Amino acid sequence: MEYSCLKTLAAKRKSSIAQIIRSHQDGQGKWCVPYKTAKGEKRLYFAKYSDCKGQSSFSDKIRNDAVIYSHKRNPFEDGLKARVCKLCGTAEATV
Repeated sequence: MEYSCLKTLAAKRKSSIAQIIRSHQDGQGKWCVPYKTAKGEKRLYFAKYSDCKGQSSFSDKIRNDAVIYSHKRNPFEDGLKARVCKLCGTAEATV
């Protein structure tokens, strides 16, 4: 994803990836994409997934509400499960 962004920026500016990295460096040796907000200029850094590898504490928690909701059935699904025709009321023969 980072390489693709660099290639896109280089193509838009008709330059090389090395030139884009040099022009977008912060003072710490990383490159970032600067953008302006109402409060001033901010910088967008790319996530390094290798830094997160091997950590045992995860921040993504699945709430219990989502798990309970995903296992509920609606009336349409109940009708399909019953295998009964809603028009005539006859049960479907199981094979």
